[in-house]
Amino acid sequence: HLGVGCIEKSGNQLRLLYADTLHAPRGEKLFARLSVLQSVLKKLLTELNPTVVAIEDIFYAKSVRSAMDLGTARGVIIGECLGRGLTIHEYA
Repeated sequence: HLGVGCIEKSGNQLRLLYADTLHAPRGEKLFARLSVLQSVLKKLLTELNPTVVAIEDIFYAKSVRSAMDLGTARGVIIGECLGRGLTIHEYA
């Protein structure tokens, strides 16, 4: 699952523009799941047109394999954002 949100800041006012949880198809292999997430993310980035992105650091994984898969998914997301020239902030 990938939580996604978009806010607009004007002065000291914040307004929620979008919030959702993206789901990759269960039972598919990792690369097929990543492809779905990347496709949906591309669409959202095009529609929402953000200038800055915040991404959460990995703070918990059930196993080494889970941590590797999370890291790979983060890499796809970060790569997509960098490819669009977006500023990325990471938080824990």
